[in-house]
Amino acid sequence: MKNNADECRRQELKSKFCEKYKSKLLPILLPLEAERKRTLRKAIFLAISFFGLAFVFFCLMIALKSRYNIDDQIAGFGTLALIVVGFALFEFESIKFTRNLKDRIMPIICSVFGKLKWLKNPHNTIYEPFFLESAFVKPYDRSSFDDVFKGEYKDVKYQIIEGEFRKVVRRGKRRYEEILFDGVILKVDMNKDFTSHTIIQADTFMHISPSLKLKHTELEDVVFEKKFDVFTNDEIDARYLITTSFMQRLNDVSIAFGASIFKCIFY
Repeated sequence: MKNNADECRRQELKSKFCEKYKSKLLPILLPLEAERKRTLRKAIFLAISFFGLAFVFFCLMIALKSRYNIDDQIAGFGTLALIVVGFALFEFESIKFTRNLKDRIMPIICSVFGKLKWLKNPHNTIYEPFFLESAFVKPYDRSSFDDVFKGEYKDVKYQIIEGEFRKVVRRGKRRYEEILFDGVILKVDMNKDFTSHTIIQADTFMHISPSLKLKHTELEDVVFEKKFDVFTNDEIDARYLITTSFMQRLNDVSIAFGASIFKCIFY
C-alpha cells in the first residue's frame, strides 16, 4: 500500500512538472533544436574528417614503408594522433555547445519557477566547511560542484546543489578515489528557531550514528521510524522539528527526486 501511495504521489508531481514544461519551457527549447542539430553535424564532420585523414596517412605510410624505410612506430603514432584529434574535436564542439546553451537558457528556465537563479560560478556561493561540521559527509580530499541554483519560496531561501565528494584511499601500492557522495543537496534556511543538531537518514539494523556527538532517538510515528533513523543531541528539539507534516514533506522530496537513499540534517 505504501509503495502504491508513493507511486501515485510521484505521478502527481510528474504531471505538474510536465504541464509547466509543455506550457512554459518547450516554447523556449524548440527553436534551439535546429542549432543543436547543426552543431552535431559539424562535430561529426570534423571527427570523420580526421578519421579519414588517419586512414589515408596509415595507407600512405604502408605504401612508402619499403621505399623510405619508415618505422612502424611513426605510422602507428601518427595514425593514433589523428584519431585522437578527431575524438577531441567532437568532444570540444559538444562541450562548447552545452556551455553556451546553459548560459543562454538557464536564466530563462529559472524564471519559470519564480525566484530561482542559476549560479554560473557555484564555488563562490558554497560554504564548504558546513558539509563537515554538520556531518553531512565524512572527511574528503576533493569536492566538485556542477549546477547550483539559488531561490526563495514563501520567504524561505534555499539552494539546490549538484555536488560530489571524493576521498583518496591507499591500499598497499594502489591509490584510488572513493566516492563519498554524488548527488543533489537541497539546503534550506529554516523558518523555526533551534539550537540542536539532528540527522535523519535511512533506517539501519545497528542504528550507527554518523557523529559521536549524536545519539539514536525513537519517534512516536511507527511508519516513519521503520523507514528512518533519527540521531540528535537534543531529543526535545528533534521532536519540535520533526512534525507529522514535515515527515510527509520529507517523503515528498524523496519521491520528487527519485531518491532511494537520502539524508536530512538540521544544523
